[in-house]
Amino acid sequence: MCASAFVWHGSMRATDCSGTLQALDFAMNRVLLKLFKTSNIEIIEGCRRFLHVELPSVQRGKRFQKFLSQL
Repeated sequence: MCASAFVWHGSMRATDCSGTLQALDFAMNRVLLKLFKTSNIEIIEGCRRFLHVELPSVQRGKRFQKFLSQL
């Protein structure tokens, strides 16, 4: 984990390690690939859209924008 991803004084720094987010996205896709017993990522993307499940990188962006709007 990169140093900029650590938490200081209860708040997350705005700069996050993109490698960490990519790893979380990859892990989520792998779990869904095994859950639905497929190797086709297009099927997984369709399932995520249907189930309204977003990748961690997308969730982080939305949560960060929400946080900024509350300041």
